[in-house]
Amino acid sequence: MEPETATDALVVVGTDTVVARGVRLPVAAAVVGGLTILQRALRSAQLAGCPRIFVVTPDADAVRRLAASDPVLTVPVHPIERDGPTDSVAAVLHELRGRLPERVVAAPADRVLTPASFQRAVAVAPSAPLETLEAAVRRPSGLGPVIRTPADLREAGSALLRSLRKPLARHADGPTAFYLNRPVSLALSRWLVGTPVTPNHVTTVALLLGLAAAACAATAEWGLLIVGGLLLQLSSILDGVDGEIARMRLTASRAGEWYDTICDDVINTAFMIALGVAAVRRTGEPLWAWATVAAAITAVVLASLLYRELARHGIASHNHLRWGFEEGGRSAALARVARPVLVAFSYIAKRDTYTLVVLALLVLDRPVAAFVFMAVGNAAVLVGFAVRRPSVAPDALREGIAPPAHPTQKAVPEGDGRM
Repeated sequence: MEPETATDALVVVGTDTVVARGVRLPVAAAVVGGLTILQRALRSAQLAGCPRIFVVTPDADAVRRLAASDPVLTVPVHPIERDGPTDSVAAVLHELRGRLPERVVAAPADRVLTPASFQRAVAVAPSAPLETLEAAVRRPSGLGPVIRTPADLREAGSALLRSLRKPLARHADGPTAFYLNRPVSLALSRWLVGTPVTPNHVTTVALLLGLAAAACAATAEWGLLIVGGLLLQLSSILDGVDGEIARMRLTASRAGEWYDTICDDVINTAFMIALGVAAVRRTGEPLWAWATVAAAITAVVLASLLYRELARHGIASHNHLRWGFEEGGRSAALARVARPVLVAFSYIAKRDTYTLVVLALLVLDRPVAAFVFMAVGNAAVLVGFAVRRPSVAPDALREGIAPPAHPTQKAVPEGDGRM
């Protein structure tokens, strides 16, 4: 489906069943990653930009109830009653050609569908000959197998979790997140996604843990410094859980991303100030008090500048920015020398890595060094901003952001959906 062309979606729900937790139920009603197969299909079609969703189903009333109760769904959902398996989407299109729009992208609700399942699907005309439809309608892209058995259902859940893994890259996961934080956060997300806990709940808990970590660090006592470092590391791990839950439930939003970014910056600044207080208490030198004030001002100025850039580009995460050294310099010789150093610094400056470095320094009872590490890193980023203002990364991670609310009714009676 071309992004500039709004094409309606057709989701085919069959009579296929599967045993889940000892109960036999329709495949479309099986839960994977906190959503039923059908609910995920509907949200995916909406995120793919489909203006209307037609659902061929043996239970039209159930689809209407789902559409009316789902707070995320805002596009119109048109249920069309029909019994039968999901084996041949082409046959369904051909049979219902008089009740469907002129062109649709179609997918069966018997697997874990994603927005890409509809974006990559070929738009077809239901009025075309059956042979043409069978040639055009291919198995849609999705996560995991077609669900027919409990083993298929488990594999679908595992595939969904695997899809949450980010690559080891500057704009994705740093080394610490990739090898340490992400496996832990995915295990937590798998457990939490089936509960009422929301991504914002997790972000708030991470914020409270970060502030508690700062309070511990400010005491300058070795034992509490270690506790503070561990709490900061736990907060960093939870920083991945909120996004994972949002992506599994397809509820990511720009507001939630902003909340996460601001909370991260509050934690970082509070912990750096706490380390400055610890440095003053350890040394008794007023120099460290002035250094702490300067570091706090630097952090506020940097955050303000970065927020302005994020707002200007319509994004909400620092990871979406591309810095000057990533765009290539004017001097090739200078780039060969400076770029590797700056790339290494960019990885160290990521929250997952510097949090682990700070923890190591606190275990070694070096709060002053930890403060210098955070303050100098902050100042270096501000200098980099002053030298060359960052732009938007070409691979900015914008998947899963909900579209604006659709002004029309969400579920309509069965019937001809064409205008």
